[in-house]
Amino acid sequence: LLYNNAEGRSLSQSINMASASMAMIGVCAMSSKILTAESANEDDFDAVLQYDEASKPDGLIGYGEGAAMVAGIAFTTPASGLKLTHVKTWYCPGSLLNSDIEVYILSGGGSLDDADIVWQQTYNHVINAADEKGSFITIPLAEAQMFFPGEKFYIVLSYPLNAANPQGGVKFDNPVSGRYFFPYDGVWMDIVDSPIAQYGFMIKALSDNNQVSSWISLESPASGAVPAGGSVDVSLKVDA
Repeated sequence: LLYNNAEGRSLSQSINMASASMAMIGVCAMSSKILTAESANEDDFDAVLQYDEASKPDGLIGYGEGAAMVAGIAFTTPASGLKLTHVKTWYCPGSLLNSDIEVYILSGGGSLDDADIVWQQTYNHVINAADEKGSFITIPLAEAQMFFPGEKFYIVLSYPLNAANPQGGVKFDNPVSGRYFFPYDGVWMDIVDSPIAQYGFMIKALSDNNQVSSWISLESPASGAVPAGGSVDVSLKVDA
């Protein structure tokens, strides 16, 4: 597991945004006989952010072997905030027995186009035999990322070049804009504006210890008495 802190850089500075033509993106239909794959049990996590509860994909999304698939998803944290510790996705490596997935966590800005990378790492996936159906994989972040209540953040997964249709997708009857994105012509395309508008990426944000500390804390005694007309100095710690 390779990782590095990439704070402050935009994603366009880290990956090739000149992706394959939007017309090339497609969905490979899945067999109804696919078995439900298991990864880390979500019951072991304190918080799970997701837009679907599917146990298997409706299709596999990608450009074919001619271009690398990049999938982005946006989340807004709940009232308790979020300590992001893991990313879960349905990944189909195909014939790649040893492959790397680039994981990016972004926040800030008004959209994914101008958000900054706050964390980046490489996840190495190794299998013993070709896998044309895929499975859920759970990727631990080498350093947990903290997000405040109501904060928007993004997860972007850049899959290897020779994984033809690496991203598991689920189909929605009523697609919602602003959730799923992929790069097109130097910007981020909302999937609802694409040929696969009814699909979403099977990517989840997980926390195995969702104890989100406040950005401001009291260092002085929390109780005491102040005489009428008097005053007392209070010490605060600000983590900004």
